[in-house]
Amino acid sequence: MNEDYTAGVLAGIPIFCINRLYEKAFPTPMHKIQYIFKFENGYGASIVEFTDRMFSGGQQYELGVLDSSGSLCYDTGVTEDVARGDDREMHRLLCEIEQLK
Repeated sequence: MNEDYTAGVLAGIPIFCINRLYEKAFPTPMHKIQYIFKFENGYGASIVEFTDRMFSGGQQYELGVLDSSGSLCYDTGVTEDVARGDDREMHRLLCEIEQLK
């Protein structure tokens, strides 16, 4: 992961996007960009990049787990609601979602 992380940082790509297929949605007034991930196990994730000056003073991400229909899913055990964090935390959560049965 260190080489991937270094390559991502140099290219300006968040670590969670490296070696994963995703769709980018257009930015909205409240968010910088949204990434949609779909996995072979039927689950997916939505990660929104936003500026959260009140709590972090910089860019952060918010992740929601998606079910096979693309709706938010709250019963996977990965997160009870949406989760916020940096790119490494989003990478960790995506790894958990990819491993769901």
